[in-house]
Amino acid sequence: MISKYLLNHNDQNPYDMIFYQDLDYNIIWTNHSIQAKMNYASNELKDKKCYEVWHNKDKPCEYCPVPETINNKKMHKSEISFDDKKYIIKSFPVEKNGEIKNIIIFRLEIDNELNNTNKKINSLENFFLANLSHEIKTPLNLISSSVQLLKKKIKDENKTPISKLQYLKYINIISHNNQRLMKTLNNLLDLTMIESKNYHLHLENCDIISLIKETTYSVKKYIKKEDKKILFYSDLNERTISCDPFNIKRIVLNILSNAIKFTDPLDIIYVKITNNKDSIIIKILDTGHGIPFEKQDKIFQKFYQLDKSFSRSNEGNGMGLAISRALVNLHHGKIKIKSNPGKGSEFTIVLPVNIKKKEDYPGKNQK
Repeated sequence: MISKYLLNHNDQNPYDMIFYQDLDYNIIWTNHSIQAKMNYASNELKDKKCYEVWHNKDKPCEYCPVPETINNKKMHKSEISFDDKKYIIKSFPVEKNGEIKNIIIFRLEIDNELNNTNKKINSLENFFLANLSHEIKTPLNLISSSVQLLKKKIKDENKTPISKLQYLKYINIISHNNQRLMKTLNNLLDLTMIESKNYHLHLENCDIISLIKETTYSVKKYIKKEDKKILFYSDLNERTISCDPFNIKRIVLNILSNAIKFTDPLDIIYVKITNNKDSIIIKILDTGHGIPFEKQDKIFQKFYQLDKSFSRSNEGNGMGLAISRALVNLHHGKIKIKSNPGKGSEFTIVLPVNIKKKEDYPGKNQK
């Protein structure tokens, strides 16, 4: 226990002071930071009272967390002010044979904690803004260049007639990138509304099997062009549940999009539905790249991307999977991932089987 704390909280951590002491506040060990700041040699601190060293008092202050830690045998956190500064103090029990033998105390100046937090927030904001700018600027550039080319073709039509196929080519570029922009902005707006609890589902009784099957096959043509396969399986033909069809389709498409991005030609994507008494289990599996183990717990975080480089080959703003998880949660369901790097990934969605009763629907004369 002692070595675990000391190794995990060495002098490279944000805490400026670490005390290891007995139950009578006698110091057994301190980190180098204390010795440097207070001009003590390591042997001079041993057996001194921590409150003598810390704030030059003859007894513990009233906010000391150690008594609570001893009484409750749990970590206790408190705030202490002295020398016009505020500190967070965390006190941990060190037990042996079920009894507390010693205490470890960590001190962190609050200004330092806020500064570290602000740095992380600023870093996230900067990455998000740079990423969002990239996601907006790229389609805008493609739309702009297509418009310029169309103008030029129309202007020079008398000299070199423009074919219908050429028109359609540029119109399709404009349309695709317009949709890409709208998706980015809608995702951003929806995430904001979900987090502020202002996003509401439009529930109705729906055949979930048909909905998932239709959604799966809606991307079949595109997947075929990519020289990949998509297969659908279900252990039942029909199951009605109360859900928001638009957002269920959105959840599935977001995960399918992720699977398409991280698979290669000849890879296979499977969509499987299993029926339980109180739930429907939807699994989306692929035989693609897989996700590194250290990144698997991060992929549902908003703005997180497996490939953060601006030279990445796939479109994406790191919002799709975050929205999928949020929408599954709004359905009172669960979503998780299991992935084996180099062998593929498996997303599992569990949705409760609820039926919306007739009295839950608004009457014909209701406004």
